[in-house]
Amino acid sequence: MSGRIGKQKWTDLIASILVLVGFGYVLIRACFEFYEIAWGTGVWLGEFSLKWGMGFFAFVLLCVLSWATVIFILWKPNVLAGWGEGIKYYRKPA
Repeated sequence: MSGRIGKQKWTDLIASILVLVGFGYVLIRACFEFYEIAWGTGVWLGEFSLKWGMGFFAFVLLCVLSWATVIFILWKPNVLAGWGEGIKYYRKPA
């Protein structure tokens, strides 16, 4: 093999990128919507009220972490393979 990537690999790569872009778009739109609701509610940082501002920043952090989790799952699925056995252990009937 001279460094070529097979057709299936390219298909998987393109599918993963499309999933990431789509999921990222949904998360960004959700953050913009939350910003529209939260902005102008107070006089704290950037015209947020303290509660709405903290909620907004927590929501943005949650979105970033969930997007990073999806990246991790799509690019390193074999890392999660061992977790299935651990879950099966705890799901065994008593």
